[in-house]
Amino acid sequence: MKLQQLMDDARTLLYEAVRDEILSSPSKPYAAIGYEFGITQVTVWKIAKTYGISCPRGRKPKNQQSTKAE
Repeated sequence: MKLQQLMDDARTLLYEAVRDEILSSPSKPYAAIGYEFGITQVTVWKIAKTYGISCPRGRKPKNQQSTKAE
């Protein structure tokens, strides 16, 4: 097996693992996913874009606790 083929296979395995992590934890920031795999946030973003995955944007909703009226 040639070196280029080995590199392509390793890249495919990494991309699939990152894709699975993005899909299993959609609220996890890309920076945290990148840290787990030893890659940058931009690389995670590119992998997501490759597979057509998008993350929720904007502020995360706060858990609203009901206040007791006096």
